Amino acid sequence: MIYYFGAFERFNYGDMLFPKILDYYFKQQNIDIKKIKFLGLIDCDLTHYGGDKISRYSSHAKHLTKDDIVIIVGGEVLNSNIGTLYSFIFNDELINILVKKNLSIVASLIAKKKLNHNSFYPYDLYKKKTSYCIAYNAVGGNKIKNYINQNTVYFSTRSERVYNSKKDEIKLFPDCVAAISDIFSKNDNSKVKSQLNIDLIQKNISGFVGIQVNKKNCLKYGNKLANQFDCLHNSIGLPIIFIPIGLANNHEDTFSYDYLKKRMKTNLQCVEPSSIYDILFAISNCKLFIGTSLHGNITSMSYNIPHVGFGSVKVDEYLKTWAGGIQKNGLQNIDKLSEVSQQVYNQPIESYKKANEKHKELAYINLENLSNKIKNFEN
Repeated sequence: MIYYFGAFERFNYGDMLFPKILDYYFKQQNIDIKKIKFLGLIDCDLTHYGGDKISRYSSHAKHLTKDDIVIIVGGEVLNSNIGTLYSFIFNDELINILVKKNLSIVASLIAKKKLNHNSFYPYDLYKKKTSYCIAYNAVGGNKIKNYINQNTVYFSTRSERVYNSKKDEIKLFPDCVAAISDIFSKNDNSKVKSQLNIDLIQKNISGFVGIQVNKKNCLKYGNKLANQFDCLHNSIGLPIIFIPIGLANNHEDTFSYDYLKKRMKTNLQCVEPSSIYDILFAISNCKLFIGTSLHGNITSMSYNIPHVGFGSVKVDEYLKTWAGGIQKNGLQNIDKLSEVSQQVYNQPIESYKKANEKHKELAYINLENLSNKIKNFEN
């Protein structure tokens, strides 16, 4: 049997998209996607937000055999400790304090007990002796220092840093969300939950700038960002719409909207984060996307939308590896945001379209490799 295992037990756009991409491609390969089960750190149901019903991994692991395969579906999962992961799901005051003080070992000891999980690093299955097989789908995270077990039948990473740590055993490919534009048309709003979101996007369909900022970067750069977004609006004349992508703890994009709304002179509108499809519909119809979200930037690349990424090593590294044009380099100086955004917006599409097409092509090669490895585990 095939199992998906990922960080999709919380409302976070990218993590919840991975199964949609895999289902789309596997179905084309005549793999029965209805039989695939979803595993997470907890039991939960995010179908209301466009996600899936998820069962607790620890309840299933002991029953898995050599005829089963667990696919780590994607994301920044390598060497992710369970204490930090717990803090993304639950608002636990003690664990949050420990994580903020970088006491991840203590936080993880508590989280392990609360989740009835036996590992500090839930997604690092390649390190363990398992009774089942494992596959990794273009994941990110920290360098691999350990031996990769024989039950790991496929391992791809989106990160050059990770790839360089184990070149002989893993493959380098883009994140699978690179293929999202082939699955959902920007003109299709059939899965969008909020009519208000449909009305907002259609009202501004002639052109708008989509922005997104997580809480961490808003607290760090908030006033500067407000000023830069105002300057950008004054320069290119497009309305600005905030698109909250991450609602999980320690992401909290809605905090950033409230913060910027109070400080910007420009009328800042906001998409309701009703589902992943509402977010996708908004990003795919931007004329320019600016954000700290990796998957906001990757979605933009898929739809050939000019984009400016900033605010994390993860975003910066990914764009350097896979993007084209001016946006190949993540923004390093917030004081240059308006200037760089104008340059990105005004560059000819030819300067980055070829790179985006290659980005998508390589993502499909990775999906083909993965599907070939898992076909024997269907029944």
